[in-house]
Order: sequence, then C-alpha cells, then structure tokens
Amino acid sequence: LPTPGKENMRINLWLMNKPPTKQDEIILSDYRFQYHLKPPQITASDGTHENHVLLEWANNAGYYYKIYRATTNNFSSAQTLNAAWIQGNSFEDTTAESGKLYFYWLRCADNAAGSNVSGYISDISQPDSGFISKNQVVGLTANWSGFSSFINPVNANPEALFQQIQSELIIVQNQTGCYYPANGINTLGNWNPDQGYIIKLSQASQMTFSGLPVGDKTLLLEAGWNLMPVISNCAVAINQLFEASNLVMVKEVAGCHLWWPEEGIYTLNQLQPGSAYFVLMNAQSEIVFPECDEPK
Repeated sequence: LPTPGKENMRINLWLMNKPPTKQDEIILSDYRFQYHLKPPQITASDGTHENHVLLEWANNAGYYYKIYRATTNNFSSAQTLNAAWIQGNSFEDTTAESGKLYFYWLRCADNAAGSNVSGYISDISQPDSGFISKNQVVGLTANWSGFSSFINPVNANPEALFQQIQSELIIVQNQTGCYYPANGINTLGNWNPDQGYIIKLSQASQMTFSGLPVGDKTLLLEAGWNLMPVISNCAVAINQLFEASNLVMVKEVAGCHLWWPEEGIYTLNQLQPGSAYFVLMNAQSEIVFPECDEPK
C-alpha cells in the first residue's frame, strides 16, 4: 500500500462533438477518497487440521476476496495468503506454524482482478486473531494438591478458566492471592504459567488448558520458600534442573515425598507436568526448564 499523504489524482477533461472555442476549466474545491465497498468482518478459528486456521466471513454474491496475515496487529507488515482473488466465504490457512499468534485481515473487490480500474475495491476489515493452540490436560485429586500448566490459556480470567470444574472447586490460591467462589473472593488475578498454584476440590477432576505454550522457560526463584510450577510438557529430573543452583529442598504440596540432599532423602526425583512443588532456596537463583526430546 502507498504511504498516505503522497496520493496523486489526475483528471482528463474532454470536449465532446465540437471544436474548442475557448479555454475550459474545472475548479475542484474539495476532494475526498472513499472506498465504495465495505469489507465483511473476518473471524479465525481452528481448522480441519491440527496446524490449520480456518478464516470465515459473510459472503456477498459477486464479490472477490483477498486475505492478509501478520504476526503483529499492524497491517503494514501483513502478507497476502492468496495470490488470486477468490470467491466464497472461507479460506483455510495451511501455512500457520504451531504455537504462533497471527492477525488476519480481509479485503473485497467487485471484480476478479481486484482493481478499481474496472470496478471497486474495499478497505481492509478490522483484524481478527488466531493461533495454533496446544492443549494440556491436568489431572486433579480430591482435597488439596499443587498444580500448574505450561500453557498460556486463551482466557486467563479465573472465573472463566475454572468454569470447567465449577461443581468440584472449593478454593485456588498462589503465593499472592486466592479464588474462593463460594465466598465471592477473587484476589488471584489472571492465570500466570510462571506461578505454581494450590487447589482444593470436593472430588477428583481434570482441567484442560488451551492456548500458547510458554516461550521463555526460565524461572527466578527467591531465597526461602517458593511455590514452583512445572513449565514443561515432560517430566524433569530434579538433579539436572537444579544443578549448580542454591537448592535446599523440593517437596510435594500435599504429599511426603522429598528431594533433600543435605539429609540424604531422595524420595522425589522428578517433577511432573501439571504439578507444582514447594522449593526451598538458600539464595536467589535462575533455573531453566530443558526442552523435551519428544513433546507430548
């Protein structure tokens, strides 16, 4: 698209069916550009394949469409997904990459060339976002347990996120707040995959987290006790994760298994995805969760 402000409009004035007798002129006192077509709103959702995004819009008979995609909400960086203008009301993005967030726009024209030489073209629609999501199913026991997720959920609001276990949920808390729906208390804030959580249920259940996997797998642990999540989609060996760190102890939130080298206790050896653990440090340290050999 041309940079706004450098438009150049030209008009040819023709005298028809008679010879010129004087100099003719037209004075334009005002000029405005307006698109003659209004683009329909585009929506993005899961496609027919795990790594596809389905784009849909309200179709107008006789219209042709072009779809644009960018990784930011900035149309100047968008690229077209279809070389030729198409008809219909849907398009499947088959080139999307897993775990990436995209923004989509739509433009329509009343001719197959998409040119206002022979017809009219529209402005771009308001953008809609879509991404190739990943799911993590976290099993939760009755009573107290520690849990976490390596997924940034689509809707991180606690009231929406915990709707799926509403009938079993009693309370959720982390180191800064809690969500206690029966008493109307919500100081938990939005879900944060860099934090561990403690939950109490009336009976065993499970939660499904859908969204983008955590990109940065580095955690900063403070001196003292931490409620640590597992931002990994596979089990992690404690001795490898905390190698050369200031670790004192790792223990289960609602169990008796420990990793306590000073006392020679090694009844806990791995950190499991979906769980959270109490971690005692004697000084501040950074730990980095390794990439899994075979993502699950």
